[in-house]
Order: sequence, then structure tokens, then C-alpha cells
Amino acid sequence: RLQQRWKDEAGPIQIPRQQSEEQWQKFRQAIDAVFARREAERADQTAKSQQLNEARLALLNGFESVLRADPGLAQLEHDLGEFRGRWAETPSEDRRGKRRDELDGRASALVRQAEAKLQDLRTAKQQDVFRAIAAKSELAAELETAAVTGALTDELVARIRQSWTTLPALSGDIERKLSGRLDAAAQITASQLEAGSGLRRELLVDLEILL
Repeated sequence: RLQQRWKDEAGPIQIPRQQSEEQWQKFRQAIDAVFARREAERADQTAKSQQLNEARLALLNGFESVLRADPGLAQLEHDLGEFRGRWAETPSEDRRGKRRDELDGRASALVRQAEAKLQDLRTAKQQDVFRAIAAKSELAAELETAAVTGALTDELVARIRQSWTTLPALSGDIERKLSGRLDAAAQITASQLEAGSGLRRELLVDLEILL
């Protein structure tokens, strides 16, 4: 706009040539300084934007490597939480307002992948718990049956207790109840065994109704 005003307003004014040239050079120097500053700021913004995008890309690549490494449940929960926090704190110069960019889309896809893997790991962990409960319950049941039928021997007790130690320990209350059942198995009576079986059948019916 100032250049146009110089052309329209200053151009027709007649002043000595040398003075006119000096004034033009002074004006041109000011204009050139503005252009130089503008280009420097643009270059600085471009460099900062590139650095930010490189940081975001490194964060994405790092988390992708974590997923490929097939971490366990606790490790994946930790890594996912850390990635979400760091991603939220990492700005992007290329975004305007709330517009998502390509890297945001990739981050969302990785988070969904991690969440699906977490769900699979949690399901597998719960299934492992159920299998351990069933296996320990079967060992206790074997001792209970032997006690009722008169087939209880020291060798059987030793074998069952040895098998028990090979199974994973469960959470406090479950492990305590199963251990108590194993300890009491040698003194079980036929009536107690029948009552327990009846209660189990009722519990299964209750569970089926809930499901």
C-alpha cells in the first residue's frame, strides 16, 4: 500500500533529481528491511514447525515400536498413558484451531490398536485366573473324593500338594479360600461333599441367569 502511495502521490511531485533519488533509496531501504524481516520470521516459523513435526513423528514411531515389541499388560498400560500425556502436550504449528492433521489421525489409530491389545491382554489374564481357580479346585476335589471313598494316602497328598505349588498364586481372598479347602479336604464327610455339590449347582444356575 505504501509503495502504491509513493507511486500515486509522491511520483508527480517535482523535486531535484538528487534529492528525489536519496528519498527513494531511503524509502526502498525501509521496504527491503520489512521484506527481510518478514522472510526471516517465515523461515523461523517453518523451522519451528518442522522441529515440532519431527518431535511428534518421533513420538509416534517410538510408540509404534512399543506395540510391535508386544509388551505385557502392565507395561502397555504405562506406555499408553505416557504416550497420551506426551502427545497432548506436544503442539503442532501446522494446525489451525482444533483441526486435526495427518499425524493426529495416525496417533488415534495407534491408540485404538493399543486399547484393543489391552483388552485382549486383560481377557487373557482373567482367563488365566479362571483356569488357575479350576485347576486348584480340581486338586482339592480329588483329595475330598479320596477322603470320602477311603482312598486317601500320604503319596496322594504329597502329589497333590506338589501339583498345587506349580500353579500360579491367586489374589489374596481366593487363594486363602482355596488353600483352606485343600487343608480341610482330608476331614471332609460325604454329607459335606454332597452339600457343597448342591450349592455349586445353585451358584451355576444363578450365574446362568445373570448371563
